[in-house]
Parts: sequence; structure tokens; C-alpha cells
Amino acid sequence: MARSSSDLVTASRAARNRIFAPKRGIKFLSMGALCASLAACQTVETSPTTLSEAQRATVHRAVTAVLKDPESARFGAMNAGVTKQGAILVCGYVNAKNSFGGYTGDSPYWGWLQPSGAFQVRDMASDWGASPSNAVAIVSNCRANGVAI
Repeated sequence: MARSSSDLVTASRAARNRIFAPKRGIKFLSMGALCASLAACQTVETSPTTLSEAQRATVHRAVTAVLKDPESARFGAMNAGVTKQGAILVCGYVNAKNSFGGYTGDSPYWGWLQPSGAFQVRDMASDWGASPSNAVAIVSNCRANGVAI
């Protein structure tokens, strides 16, 4: 059965549209990533606070739990700010060994110390395949929330 030239043009356009048209799932994934990154940058009002030794130990345990080599963790600066609701934003630096056994250098992290006493690491620029721009974003996020590190 011979096809007419108009049928071939139509088939060619349909094939091109299938190849080059953006996929719906990618659009939704991109939109979801954008919304998540904007939510992470949302600022809250905090007042500077000093962490107790018990609170610092809780933060250390939570941060070391996500490292590839927890025993190698060397903590640097750690600062905190408390919200009106009582949650404490904690930002700091940790230096730990990577998969190759070398120290990565000071990597920023941030998280929330809840009134219940639990600490949740929200982001860390060391073991999660982070780029230098992620480290800058973490430090900027902390600063924007009144907790400079």
C-alpha cells in the first residue's frame, strides 16, 4: 500500500512531536522540585539562643547518623535561633571523611531542634552529593533566618 506525501508529512510530524515534546511527568517533577526548593528558602523569625550541652549532643548524634563515617566527624561552628513557637533552628559545620577516606572540609548543615528534644537534619552539603552551590544555599538560608554561621 503506497502512502501519499501528505500521510508521510503527518507521520513525520507526529514522530517529531513524540521525540521533542516535553513529557508531562518531567513538567510535574520540575514544578515539584521548584516548589520544594522555594519552601526550603522560606524564612522564619528567630531570636539568637545558646544551646545546652544536651542539645548540642542531640544535634551531633543526628548529624553523625547521616555521615558515611560517623566516627570521623569534627564539628565546627554551630549557632541557633529560637522561633516564637519554641522550635530551634540550628546551623553549623561538620568535617567528616567521605567514601574515599579523605576529609571533605567544613560542610554546612541545618535542621530543627523540636520542643520534644528531637533534632531533624533538613539539609547537609557533605554526604548527599551536594555541589558547592548547595553549600552556599544552606549558609544563605541560615543567614536569612537570623542564624549566621
